[in-house]
Amino acid sequence: MSHLRAALLTRAEQALKGKGPGELSLRELARDLGVSPGAPSRHFSSKKALLDALALEGFERLRAVLTAAQAEAEASFVGRLTALSRAYLGFAAANPALLDLMYSVKYDPTASPELAAASQRLPALAARLAFALRGCAP
Repeated sequence: MSHLRAALLTRAEQALKGKGPGELSLRELARDLGVSPGAPSRHFSSKKALLDALALEGFERLRAVLTAAQAEAEASFVGRLTALSRAYLGFAAANPALLDLMYSVKYDPTASPELAAASQRLPALAARLAFALRGCAP
């Protein structure tokens, strides 16, 4: 990933927290980063493409958080449930605007195939986690 693409995603996530997706502007992000107004278009063809990439990154981060919590959890049902709950709620509390964006694009019929696939991997992960929890139930 290029440095500008990563910087745009980071700055877009910061702006998302303060303004919401409707007020996000590629031009403003470019100005904030000190690049030309057209520079973001080399990485994102539109604001929607940027928001989709941000949502995709959010799904991947959430998946990683839940997977790590599962791997580090105690073997008991309560231990696993507690670890997974804390991981999800921690992500949600730390990233409310991102989580809102993720779930708003999850059901968007115009979402990119990559984003649609990422949003579908989360339910598959949840099913695996539920299976892991069932294995602990008395």
